[in-house]
Amino acid sequence: MAEEGGYTRGMSDITPAAGSPDQQRQMRIRVKYDELSAKYASQVLINSNAEEFFLDFSSGIVNDPSGGDALLQIHTRIAMSPGAAARLHAALGKVLTQAASPAVAAPAALAGLPKLDHPSRS
Repeated sequence: MAEEGGYTRGMSDITPAAGSPDQQRQMRIRVKYDELSAKYASQVLINSNAEEFFLDFSSGIVNDPSGGDALLQIHTRIAMSPGAAARLHAALGKVLTQAASPAVAAPAALAGLPKLDHPSRS
């Protein structure tokens, strides 16, 4: 993980809101993964209302053997607040802009998982 402005950074930039108490103090944030397996998604359906956004991820359209119709099977659903969705939008835009820049490091560096702190074993 990289230190940036006193914050430990993993997969995402962590920026305190302007004027928040966190803006004046430094905080160390560790990232803990419940599961390290990844699911491929080539399709995403996005639905929203005034209070939340739903992102439904799928590996893609397949033929339904029972009926012969096309089937978009959702394997993961993420619910987010509008603020969290806006931060995701900004973070994706930043990463995509960096990835398109010729001065960007090797693509593998962008896709890597952050280094995790492991307590020493006694």
